[in-house]
Amino acid sequence: MSGIGGHGTDRAGRVPRTDRGHRGRRALRGAVLVGAALALTACASGRGRPLATSGKSRQAYVPEAERVIHVQVTNNRFEELRVYVRDDQGELRNLGSVASQHRRRFKLDAGMVGQGNRTYVLLADPVGSREALRSDPLSVSPGETAYWIVGSRPELSSSYVGD
Repeated sequence: MSGIGGHGTDRAGRVPRTDRGHRGRRALRGAVLVGAALALTACASGRGRPLATSGKSRQAYVPEAERVIHVQVTNNRFEELRVYVRDDQGELRNLGSVASQHRRRFKLDAGMVGQGNRTYVLLADPVGSREALRSDPLSVSPGETAYWIVGSRPELSSSYVGD
């Protein structure tokens, strides 16, 4: 083999099967590993933030805590409460229930929150009672929390907005 083509090649000038491939496979394997490492680094550096887009649709990244409103209801009654929220445009949404003598935190999604300051009223329906409860109107902005402490009697209830 080495006599005709010279330097370890056959008559057609090809490298014998035993000599070719090791260097090429090692180089390919190294390139794949480097590419995978770069891809993982790029994914980790984004930290789940949306990529910037071009044109008019470009929006700055806003952390989730600043896009949602939390509602915390403390139930000091002996009945379970079904809790609802009504926004300043009249839309009513069921938040869920709060067991007797418990506290629960709800999250209003971006669809209900919108942008800027809005007014909400919290409503509660005590299970097994004909009584309907409501909070004072609460002026809440995204990133804030509305607190409603439901007392054993309506006059013992209070509501406020905080961080």
